[in-house]
Amino acid sequence: MHFLASKGGRDGSIAIHQDANILLAKLGGGIRVEHSIAGGRQPWAHVAEGEVTISGEKLSDGDAVAIDGGSTIEIVGATGAQVLLFDLA
Repeated sequence: MHFLASKGGRDGSIAIHQDANILLAKLGGGIRVEHSIAGGRQPWAHVAEGEVTISGEKLSDGDAVAIDGGSTIEIVGATGAQVLLFDLA
């Protein structure tokens, strides 16, 4: 996963003036990534293209899901996919 935007421009991302991180995962079939979310955060994921499984739920183009904070999010690509993860305060 790569940071696209974050408060203060973390890891070379675009700096924004909100307590938020926006990440991008580009996944091929069978590729798996994890991202830890601190307690009190409100993560939300949007599948821009392709098919994935996010924390056990199958999603495809245009689908989105809110995820319980304070956990690790697992994203597994089923086909070539791009997923935006919004880690919000």
